[in-house]
Amino acid sequence: MAATGDHYMRDALNYHRRVEDSAQQFLVPILIWVPAAYRAHARFDPNAPASHWDLFPTILARLPRPVVAFQPGRDLLALAPKDALALGENFAMDRTGCVIGRALFRWRTRIGGAVLPAPRDAALANLLARKQAMETLLGWATRQRALAWKDQAR
Repeated sequence: MAATGDHYMRDALNYHRRVEDSAQQFLVPILIWVPAAYRAHARFDPNAPASHWDLFPTILARLPRPVVAFQPGRDLLALAPKDALALGENFAMDRTGCVIGRALFRWRTRIGGAVLPAPRDAALANLLARKQAMETLLGWATRQRALAWKDQAR
């Protein structure tokens, strides 16, 4: 299984110079190859938001034995829920639009395309709240792991 992505290609092409293209700086192409033996029941939705957080749950779901671990994200080869979101540093997106910092944007025509500012959009306000909650949870989980490793090192 392999995955690749590079944010900086978009920077090199200056996609995010205009407000309507601002989401482009956060989008990353991801390539995943899964051997046929591990693709049973795979259902990839190319229109669902995805992020690097989804890579580990996708890999773990293909292991011969289940792995129980806190992993944000979702299995990219399982049916995507309607509320699927992609989370990045200072960024979140779903099928409705995206949040950059605290600014809310609707997709103009398609997911990952140009955006329109939508400062009073209730669905995007919900996405902002989900983004902030996930950032808090991920920060807490990271601190807990670091403290556990510190205790083990003693």
